[in-house]
Amino acid sequence: MRNELTYLHMHLSDHPLQLLRGEAERAGCIPTCAVTAHAGREVRLAGLVAASRRHRGAHGRVMQFVTLEDESGLVEALVSSAVYAALGDPIRNPGPVMLTGRVVIDRGHPHVDVAQVQPFYRRARPFAGLPRG
Repeated sequence: MRNELTYLHMHLSDHPLQLLRGEAERAGCIPTCAVTAHAGREVRLAGLVAASRRHRGAHGRVMQFVTLEDESGLVEALVSSAVYAALGDPIRNPGPVMLTGRVVIDRGHPHVDVAQVQPFYRRARPFAGLPRG
């Protein structure tokens, strides 16, 4: 899979998050295809950054729009200017990242208002509960 991404700039055999799904579930992450069912609630998602765009608002404060991708689909996420400033440019690489935020349905389309961002490898207790061997 690494060679596919390196040489083809895409993954053909499987999505990288498919390999991490079990660990993502242990970290409390839901797949992107389940976001709409959690409208109004806080969720945690793990995925790759498919697209990202920073926008400077009227007061000069930066916010970030992110498209997060996992093996089941895509979801839009919004890092508000307050969260962006508090976290200090939280999404700078393609990931995988873990986002926590509230699901908002706007004009029939879901997005996540991000409250927290961290690299997936920094999740609490990685590989907890797995057999040693």
